[in-house]
Amino acid sequence: MSDLQIKLSLGKMDMLLQGDGELVYKVFCDIRDNGLGLLSETHFDENEVNVSNTEEDLEIAPEKIDVKGQAPVISQVSHKSKKRSATNNFQLLKDLDLSGNSSNMSLKNFMEEKNPVTNVQKTAAFVYYLQTILAIDGITIDHIFTCYKSMNYRIPNNLQQNLTDTSSSKYGYINRKDGKYSMTIIGTNFIEHDLPKGE
Repeated sequence: MSDLQIKLSLGKMDMLLQGDGELVYKVFCDIRDNGLGLLSETHFDENEVNVSNTEEDLEIAPEKIDVKGQAPVISQVSHKSKKRSATNNFQLLKDLDLSGNSSNMSLKNFMEEKNPVTNVQKTAAFVYYLQTILAIDGITIDHIFTCYKSMNYRIPNNLQQNLTDTSSSKYGYINRKDGKYSMTIIGTNFIEHDLPKGE
């Protein structure tokens, strides 16, 4: 069989399979049927860029293929550009009063008392403060964003991922349901008993 070229889109990356027709078709079928499959066994050269606008029609009966020889070269063609998600446009809640009053501690004093170090700790402390001290029900990512801005902290590059990490099984400090955040028992114990660290 003659050489064959197949262009594949795998997630955010376009790939070009090129080489002996039988081998290329075998890898193509394996990727189609089993995910990456043979891809892990093939040669992947990130420096080789092989762009082709031609593709041959595939009219080969898979049961008649007897694959022998070298695996085809799989070349990286291009990375699809990452688009900024609209969810990264967070809103500053101007009516959220974090300054404290006669009955509530200010966010600034609370954070100074607890002294969280990592972004996960800071986010957990924010949720705790909003839920426990301000008694806010239905804490959103905008509340967390507003807390970061109010404290003049550097905002995590991916705030949504930061919230996901804080609620992950690794930490388990907060719960997420329908886009709203709340403290878990683990998180509450952490804020109340483990912060500040070393005390």
